[in-house]
Amino acid sequence: MNNKFSRKVVYGKDYEEAKLRGSNLSKLVAKSAYGVGAGNVMIERNYGAPVTSRDGVSNLEQLHVSEPTENMVIQTIVGAAQRTNQHAGDGTTATAILASDLYEQGVNDMSTTGKSSIQVSNQILETSREVYKFIDSKKVKATKKDLKNIARISSHDKAIGDMISYVFEKFGGDGGVVVATHEGDDTTLSMEDGFYCKKGFTSPVLTNRPGMRESYLTDVPVLVISKVLKTSNDLIGIFEKLGQYAEAQKHVPLEFLMVADVEGEALNGLLQNDRKYLVPTLVTPLDHGARKDAFFEDIATYTGAKVISNNDLDDSYFGHADEVIVSAYTTNIIGGRAQEDIALSVQVITDQAEETTDALDLEFLDERKNRLLGKIATISVGGETEEIRIEKKLRVDDAVNAVRSAKLYGILPGEAEPLLRAAAAVSNADPYGNLFLYLLENCGIDDPDSFAYNLIDSGSKFGHGYDISGESLPEGADRMTVINLREHGIVDPVQVVLETVRNAAAVAALLVTSTTGMYYENRDVKQD
Repeated sequence: MNNKFSRKVVYGKDYEEAKLRGSNLSKLVAKSAYGVGAGNVMIERNYGAPVTSRDGVSNLEQLHVSEPTENMVIQTIVGAAQRTNQHAGDGTTATAILASDLYEQGVNDMSTTGKSSIQVSNQILETSREVYKFIDSKKVKATKKDLKNIARISSHDKAIGDMISYVFEKFGGDGGVVVATHEGDDTTLSMEDGFYCKKGFTSPVLTNRPGMRESYLTDVPVLVISKVLKTSNDLIGIFEKLGQYAEAQKHVPLEFLMVADVEGEALNGLLQNDRKYLVPTLVTPLDHGARKDAFFEDIATYTGAKVISNNDLDDSYFGHADEVIVSAYTTNIIGGRAQEDIALSVQVITDQAEETTDALDLEFLDERKNRLLGKIATISVGGETEEIRIEKKLRVDDAVNAVRSAKLYGILPGEAEPLLRAAAAVSNADPYGNLFLYLLENCGIDDPDSFAYNLIDSGSKFGHGYDISGESLPEGADRMTVINLREHGIVDPVQVVLETVRNAAAVAALLVTSTTGMYYENRDVKQD
């Protein structure tokens, strides 16, 4: 009798060649939509017309191939790109490209120098740390003008860029911004009260709009669970009560927001739920310890829920919200049910703030108060067809997160110029400069090496580079004219660049040390 979970072991030359093919495929897809001169990727769907997208994370998440080893490498690189997206909101394309190039450099180093995989892996990580330090030392604080330029560049639309930068000017902090779609042709902006936190869905499997990387829920029950759910028994107890609630409400399947720590066996069970009766969107809490407990209390207060600390669940524990929008990196709740409780909680937090002189405690209490009294801006993106609306929404999502990141953490000059400078300044860092060359290639420049050579050897200062798109060139200048990038509005969020460096190097170092692979012989068992 065959074991349907049996795996095949692969190693040696065939395995190494398949790894390189997988790496090259991920780079090919990523490069296709990289930079201002890039094109789109057409992605077949299970039904209807294909999606045409230049959104890095969307393209890469749809990349699955039939050859098992190639697919394992692709999914490993995609995981690194997703981590960049979760932490910085952008940079997925650059992460995938750089990871592939660093891995290929590592393979070449082992072949030409005779170094072991561990030695080469350590070298990749050490070089990345030096590049990281070089980049981090060059960051500056973003001005309103910088934020507007980032929004314009990321969204590829001046009017939408102005709209996004206006939203962040209105908000005191990093702001709760929802990007939605509607069937009109225009793009509109509205603002209302809402609860916002910088924590997104746990897994795209646990969303009701995976193609748009979000869950959008209306008139939604909310469960807040402080008990860490680890075993199937923990989950079964909760789900039995949820099933009874759904039947009583005559609402099957039941879509709901679940705010909880779920891990191990319980998380696997949640991911494999058939979703015929219960459709959860899972968000894990912010912070740890007392701060995590405060987050549970705040979200329960806003939605009128009660925090569940065990399996004693009845109807009184459910909160509700008019709308919940959960992306990969944010949760936005509109229309909580208990305004009196919100006002009382805010007063308690205010009283606590008046009684403490600790700066960190004051910052934390202020953060809690802003969450409960927050504003949510909704940018509704229109378009002639659903495909156009989806593509446009993904671009605006990237722009919103790029502006948020820049406002919080600072900026660098753009067009991959800092990485080219780092490649010249740090030993063994040549692949970091490739991103600059790929941008030039996608803009139709035939000899990108000469542009790079001219920039580095001309004696120009950091922050001076090329307007690759040609949109901001001084009159009479050509694309080889060196300009002050920031003065011409060509800037990037520093967090995006740093996360790209960190995650690309981590996955390249991991791939270099993998000498053996195992994959299911029965490919139907594999669930991508």
